[in-house]
Amino acid sequence: MAKRKHKKFKWTTAVVGEFVIEKNGKERVVARTPIEVNQGEPLLLPDIRPATVSQEYVDYNPPDEPQPNKSQYQKRKEESNTNWAAITDSLHKVYVINQGPPSLELCPNCGEDIQDGEHRIIRCDDCLSFMCTACAEQIHTNLPLHSPKMWDDTGLGIPFTYKRVLRKHPHFCTGHLLECDMDVIDERGKCFQCSVESCTCSSLPYDLVALGYWPSSPKKPTRAYHQGFLLMLTYLMLEGHMSLYTSCQSIRWKNGWTSEMTDSIYRQLTNEECFEQFRHFYHRNRTLDGTYMEDECPACPKSGGTRFIALDANFGLVRKQNAGTSVEGAKHGNKLFIDDEEVSSFVNTYQTDSGKEKEHSDCNQFQAGDSVRSKNKALRLDKTGVFGSACRHDFPCKFLNMEHGERYAYPVMMLKKLVEDKQDTSLVVSYDISCKLNAHLQKTNQTDILGNAKLVLPCWHAYGHNGSCQVSYSTRWVDGCGLVDGENMERIWSYARPFSHITKEMTPSHRIDLLTDALLHFSRRKYMNIVDAVKAREEKAQLMHQQAVHQLKDILEGNYSMDDVAGWKEDEKNRLKKTRSKTKMSWKEEYVSKLQIYQHMREQLAVTEDEISVLTISQHCESLEKELRAHEKKNKIERRWMEGSREYVDALAALELLQKSALLKKLKYDVAEYHFVLETQKKYSDGQAIATKIKAQVEKTSRYINNTINRYNSNNFQTNFGLPRQITRKDAVNVEHEMYHVLDEPDSSVNLVNPSLQRRAVGIYNIAKRAEEELQLIDSEKEDVVKHFRTCLEKLRNEVSKMDTNSSIYANGLHSLMLEKINEYTDMEREARQTFFSNLNM
Repeated sequence: MAKRKHKKFKWTTAVVGEFVIEKNGKERVVARTPIEVNQGEPLLLPDIRPATVSQEYVDYNPPDEPQPNKSQYQKRKEESNTNWAAITDSLHKVYVINQGPPSLELCPNCGEDIQDGEHRIIRCDDCLSFMCTACAEQIHTNLPLHSPKMWDDTGLGIPFTYKRVLRKHPHFCTGHLLECDMDVIDERGKCFQCSVESCTCSSLPYDLVALGYWPSSPKKPTRAYHQGFLLMLTYLMLEGHMSLYTSCQSIRWKNGWTSEMTDSIYRQLTNEECFEQFRHFYHRNRTLDGTYMEDECPACPKSGGTRFIALDANFGLVRKQNAGTSVEGAKHGNKLFIDDEEVSSFVNTYQTDSGKEKEHSDCNQFQAGDSVRSKNKALRLDKTGVFGSACRHDFPCKFLNMEHGERYAYPVMMLKKLVEDKQDTSLVVSYDISCKLNAHLQKTNQTDILGNAKLVLPCWHAYGHNGSCQVSYSTRWVDGCGLVDGENMERIWSYARPFSHITKEMTPSHRIDLLTDALLHFSRRKYMNIVDAVKAREEKAQLMHQQAVHQLKDILEGNYSMDDVAGWKEDEKNRLKKTRSKTKMSWKEEYVSKLQIYQHMREQLAVTEDEISVLTISQHCESLEKELRAHEKKNKIERRWMEGSREYVDALAALELLQKSALLKKLKYDVAEYHFVLETQKKYSDGQAIATKIKAQVEKTSRYINNTINRYNSNNFQTNFGLPRQITRKDAVNVEHEMYHVLDEPDSSVNLVNPSLQRRAVGIYNIAKRAEEELQLIDSEKEDVVKHFRTCLEKLRNEVSKMDTNSSIYANGLHSLMLEKINEYTDMEREARQTFFSNLNM
């Protein structure tokens, strides 16, 4: 069919689909009918269907597009949402219905008629029952902290009032009972006006504690707090990092406290030491007065073996100078924190050089240990932070308050304390700047620390150091470290740092107590989960070892052995080992060097017109002239060497060779480190924090390479000696370039066919070795955990066997507490034994 053309519109052909129609009871197909339509205008199709089109066609709907497959999680969520939507309205109706008076004629408790006007129906949500007024008074005689509800004639729900008496436990004495009216806060934070019974043979605070409450003050308390309520505030603080003020405000809106009542409770809990005293009271009860602490790591060796300790500082846990003074010392004493006076005395008398150790000035950008940078930036702070230590299982060890930045004195003092307490175990200590600290300890000849502790770099922080530091100190390179990452303090700080908004406003002793409570709570969490944690470490180490072995086999492909990889590792260490000593020049080379500088300054003086510059250059020339004369006198040079003289030319050639070799050595080191960090960067995805850190190290090393190339090319060397006159970036980053072979030092890396394969193999080899060591460490730790629980059980049973329960009621109560502890340790010992040694008889 021909198409008509138009200047403005384009014509196209549309096809009307096939229609199944009925005619005389038979189906037939209407042929396709091509028609012309104008693009851009609505498509109007002629109605070619007869009146007898079947209903099947009229009702026809095209099939829905296939829906994407839903995950099991999506299906569960949709099903849950559907189920909730089906009953939400009904739940609301049920709640509303239950707010009105029930249609009861008889009391469900006593059967009395409720409709006679003398009694009303009472509902108590605490008792979960309905009753009449007489039954309510009788039932609640010993239930003073319930909230029964009744309805008046208008249907308004009002509280049912009755005499609330907090009764003392029955006992036999010659005294008599007294009643004292006070506010009582129950376990949910609801406040009730109660009469509290007390006996003249005792004291009101003692009677309140016996009833499970805590007095607001040691003498004449005006309010009693349920111990469960104060325990809830304690764990809101320790787990939720909520201040006491925030917790009181939360409970105010939950229970409808007035503003005056909320302020009164908060002041009472803080100003009268009520909350502080209760926390310490609870700690003493839970640990049997400190006898059975949960801050000792069950998995660390007690004698023999190796203990792994991590050190770090936190500058978020500060304290303001205007936060007040302490009336008494911390209740926990020096349980975890070293005495502040002892720390101040050590730091103020510790002798150290100002500034960083020059030997490691280019290894990282950390400010730790730099006494020049560690000035107190916030003069309003009394404590600038906390320095702490923890074992490899994240158990806090020792802590101290800092008054400056992260000076060397703080880690040195911590190391001395750890060495004193190490017993007969060896120490491996990880610290962010172990390379600098080790150099400092060697320089100050502190053999007591160096002989008892090995310093290593944490796994993550090591990537901020140069290659030589990594291969010498990183936990992935140092033998015997297992899979220790050395970042244990970072995990503790992530828990402790949120307390800063509370502790910065506290008095010194309250701050120490809260931080100690928090760290002990953190230890308890680790203590109760130690069996699962050790088991998880074992499974992770086994998986990493298997994966590393398989990857090594795939990489080596049978062409190399494990001994070859071990040799590559040593080559990598040697290649990244930087010679930090200055280049030594002979007197001839030094003399020619000064002559060149003197001649250059004389040329500058001839073309300089500024008076100040002329004076400065003249002074330098005079100084150099004196040095040259001293050289000539010392070495018996009768006449100053000229540029064309044989002595000058020979000495200049030796000097240029020395300078070229020094620059090439530095360039070779920088290139080796560049490839090292570049290969490490490939292990991590972009965006990860560790990848960002490694990327910064790659960029820094790349700048070092460019600077060295520029220095080499900017020198106009007159001699060659087989070394290139100019170096390009492409030639420099090629570790196999011939210019590196000229250097007179052995280096096996130039013989490697594939340096990238070597670095990958060495990295995986390190993981395999560390995983193998980790499995050996865990075997010892499993035995230590079981032994620890058995030792605690044996100690408890010995004390119980010696105890005379008839001697006093105190001994009887202590006996019951010890039996509970025995059951607790029995369960933990059984769990450890069954988890670790299910196939062995232990």
